[in-house]
Amino acid sequence: MVNNAVGKINPICVVVDTNIWRKTFLLRDSQGSALLYNINQCEGKLGIPEIIDLEIRSVLLRTGKKARNDINSNLGVINLIMGYHKTYNLPSEQELHAAIEGRIMELQNISHYVEITIEHTRSAIRRINTNLPPSYPGKEQFKDSLIWEAVLELAKEYNVHFVTSDSGFFKDKDMLIIADELKNECKQLNLKVILYSKLEDCLQILQTVTPQVDKGNLEIVIYQAIKEKIASQSAKHNFDVLNIKLSEIKPFITQDHETLSISFKITFEGTDLSLDDHNPRNNIEITVSGTAMYSTNSNKISDVKIDHIFYQWTDDKGQKKFSKDAFVYVNIDIDSETSFKGTTCYPLD
Repeated sequence: MVNNAVGKINPICVVVDTNIWRKTFLLRDSQGSALLYNINQCEGKLGIPEIIDLEIRSVLLRTGKKARNDINSNLGVINLIMGYHKTYNLPSEQELHAAIEGRIMELQNISHYVEITIEHTRSAIRRINTNLPPSYPGKEQFKDSLIWEAVLELAKEYNVHFVTSDSGFFKDKDMLIIADELKNECKQLNLKVILYSKLEDCLQILQTVTPQVDKGNLEIVIYQAIKEKIASQSAKHNFDVLNIKLSEIKPFITQDHETLSISFKITFEGTDLSLDDHNPRNNIEITVSGTAMYSTNSNKISDVKIDHIFYQWTDDKGQKKFSKDAFVYVNIDIDSETSFKGTTCYPLD
């Protein structure tokens, strides 16, 4: 809690952009659970601007429909290979819509909804016309400008923690520093807004107690869960994965105290399989970042999601070179005689 005005202590409010809602499947995964736990611990609120609410419904419905269609297609292939026909009751578009609506209703008790107002719209247009962040020359960001107006509205009542992967809000390319114009705006209005480009960075600030874990053991468990994926993906770039060079593992308490949300970043040494003497690649490092769910009782990892794989090397002139793989995941429930959940991973081109 911080003072936004003399003699007044404001509670916290966390606003996450649509990308976070999608990535965490409506805050249902381990990181989403950790966020909700920490909001409750701080007696705070989840801020939901109307523009984000509208986009959540559209994006998640589209994502669910794509996952459903992919499952139908892939199950058809499996049935042909196996020589039998099994049917599954996949959710209809109406059922997907109802599930999204139901989840948003579940979160209503801890949410603060911000409707789009005429003043928000006018301010967003002024921001675009004067090239103020999150807009900039050549790119009019009306939606993001509306989000910022809602954030400022919330900041009159709360200490706002805003998680967004949209670069227009930031000063630097690494998205670590708020844009100067937005910083000055908050200062002039005597409002407190803290920006993050990653949910894990916000969780680190909100979390008052860090769970004690054996990070060496977790490193091994995570490696066992991701090694095949890393090897196959790296081979596409003609890299071979060798030893672990360093790792960064961050645990977070969730609503289920026996389950932790884990954020990991592991760097491996690599070798070049291309055998190209004219374009050698030296000092190869392969860095994998992602999230997982960890059971403290069983010492098992689940719900593993690799967000990015970064490849770094030096050429024959000693210049650093980079490449990256990024992934997006969708979840969908499949009901049959035996119910199970499926997660599909899509590479981002």
